[in-house]
Amino acid sequence: SDAAHRFSTCHRVAAHQPVTWPAHHLPRRWLTASRWNAPWDWRIDGNHEDILVTMAQTESQTDQKVAARRYRAAIVLGHAGDGADSFGITGVERVVQLLLEGFESRNIDSYTIYPGRGRQGALIADHSCALLERQPERRFDAGFVVEVTHFLEQHDIEVVLSIGMRQDFHLAQACRRLRLPHIVHRPVAFADEPMHWWRRAVYGVVDTWTLHQCREIIACSQASATRMQHTQWLSKDKFVVVPNGVEFPKVTAEQAATARATFGVEADELMVVGVGQLIPRKSFHRLVEALGQAAASSRQRFSCVLLGEGPERQPERRFD
Repeated sequence: SDAAHRFSTCHRVAAHQPVTWPAHHLPRRWLTASRWNAPWDWRIDGNHEDILVTMAQTESQTDQKVAARRYRAAIVLGHAGDGADSFGITGVERVVQLLLEGFESRNIDSYTIYPGRGRQGALIADHSCALLERQPERRFDAGFVVEVTHFLEQHDIEVVLSIGMRQDFHLAQACRRLRLPHIVHRPVAFADEPMHWWRRAVYGVVDTWTLHQCREIIACSQASATRMQHTQWLSKDKFVVVPNGVEFPKVTAEQAATARATFGVEADELMVVGVGQLIPRKSFHRLVEALGQAAASSRQRFSCVLLGEGPERQPERRFD
């Protein structure tokens, strides 16, 4: 964390002795030591206009304080859909649920901004210290920015993670007002989003501004990160590539046999599963084509099972 890094750096240099730093070398926000629960005292040396940093605890005491320090993170996402009224699914919401569960064991208190209409709403609420059931209702929702800003101030949030282009844009404004670090999670580059040319031109400018404002961008793949760098003039140092994680349950042989029987897969067939939105960008038709070529050139029999929602799930839509 930023606070822990500042403290450990100071501690290594100070070794329990006062250290003098020129005042103009220290950011003004560092002077608000109480915000970070910093274990040192600030004193102004009027003669030299310098700041004296005096260590207040022993090394063991300070390490315990840093280890016990809990941080406050806000996670912002929209309703991904359930497949009934759109071809969105709850994949993003599931990723956020796993993220919240992981935060609990790492001294991070989670505060979530989420409309709560998705299937994961109750689970997300269970893992959140506070929940603001809100999402932007239009391209620019000034009321949403005001409510979010108040929520972040009320809970003394220290870092914000947003997921979704509309959420990213609105949180960029709130974080700029509060001078909070803003992290954007972006699975797909804006240039690869399907939309009309004039929308791409207008929204592309807005999204580029948003990504330049944020502190860091988490991409789900190196290909997406490289695409964003080239199409939105972003530095590669701004990116961290973190593939989406999943939890694999332990499946017994009986459960596996039941699953194969459910989908009509024979015992001697190789079962290949594809999971995701059934939209052209996912290129499931390429998977089916590849399996067809593999089956034609070998004696192995294949069965392909696709799990997801989208326009390509329509009964009349077939992969030939």
